[in-house]
Amino acid sequence: MEKRGTELFLDRKAQITIFIILGLVILLAAATVIYIRSTAVEKRLPPIPILEEIPQQLAPIRTYTEDCVSSLAEEALIKIGQQAGYIDVQDFNIRTSSLTPTEADGIQFSPGSELKIPYWWYLKAPNGCARNCLFSSQKPDLKRTTGLKTDSSIESQIDRYIDKNLRSCLNDYAPFKEIGYTISETDDPSTTTLIGDDDIGVYLEYPLSVSIQDFRSEISQYYVSIPLDLKDMYELAKDITNAEINYTFLESQTLNLITQFAGLDAGSLPPKTESTFDYGAGAIWSVPAVKKNIEAMLMTYVPGLQVPFTLDYVRKAFPGNPLREAVYAMEIPVNLDKKYSDLSARFDYLAWWPIYFDAGQGGIIKPESLTTLFLPLGVQRYSTTYDVSYPVVVTISDPEAFDGEGYNFMFARSEEHTSELQSH
Repeated sequence: MEKRGTELFLDRKAQITIFIILGLVILLAAATVIYIRSTAVEKRLPPIPILEEIPQQLAPIRTYTEDCVSSLAEEALIKIGQQAGYIDVQDFNIRTSSLTPTEADGIQFSPGSELKIPYWWYLKAPNGCARNCLFSSQKPDLKRTTGLKTDSSIESQIDRYIDKNLRSCLNDYAPFKEIGYTISETDDPSTTTLIGDDDIGVYLEYPLSVSIQDFRSEISQYYVSIPLDLKDMYELAKDITNAEINYTFLESQTLNLITQFAGLDAGSLPPKTESTFDYGAGAIWSVPAVKKNIEAMLMTYVPGLQVPFTLDYVRKAFPGNPLREAVYAMEIPVNLDKKYSDLSARFDYLAWWPIYFDAGQGGIIKPESLTTLFLPLGVQRYSTTYDVSYPVVVTISDPEAFDGEGYNFMFARSEEHTSELQSH
């Protein structure tokens, strides 16, 4: 009987042990799922810090400081959007009166304007280069790559802009000092900007000692979230730049336009290749006049370029007319695995940007002519080599950004030399 009781006790003990093990397995699995989910969230969104708890008397100080941080962050972002990802462009070689704007690091937006837009892809070598030409890019990184003050990433630029201008915005906390507060800083401000998938988090460390009457305390942490999906706008701009590098779509569009508008009448562009059989010297063009016609053509048709699956995109087709379709239905081959349906992309060449243009000799473009003495026959052979380079500004727009106020991100690139049917 005693042996039977011992066996029952051991069986129950074994069952309890199994239940404990199963419970531990379930607990471990649940913890793993929670960890994976939290890690996924951290990858999608900038981490929102848990700020220090503060007395109620310090809440207005925090709100006032965060309002300044938010205002400065938006100022920085507007400058970044206007200047291809840069707040300060003073160190760039951007000429304000050059007749060859493509031989620079960027473009002045308009005559007399302070707005200067660096190139994300351009020919760094002189326009006359023929082969082994050096290309370059002024595209900044989106995320910080080092902790150095020289880091030119967009995140680091915002950090420095807020740190530099914060005291001016706070105005020494004058509204609070007028009602009896004593506020003094105990260390310099230090900003950390985190660009996430849907917004931009800005965290500020700025230690302050605060007192009023018998109350004394300290505050050092502040956080704001800016409703702007800059990451997607940057990615679309990068996709467009890579499409130009890999597929030279602007060169193709330029050649298609030249082919479409070439002809032998005075208002047309000189044909790249054509022959006629008439007496006389054939058609003759002035190089400056052709240059002006090309500039007018670019101003009209460059805005017709489209990026598939973006906001306002409309598929165009001209069945049976491949040349017309190549001119009027040009689509930029960006990453088709990702759709930017909330963003629009616009391309512009503006009339006051002079192009680089080289064709003909002695200021004219004319055919080779041959007239025979023995047969009533004249031959004109037209063979025009177009060497063209011009700047293009691309504007990425999000009409819903900043809580419906909208936001533009602009960058420039230089269409490189177009020579006959090739580009380099």
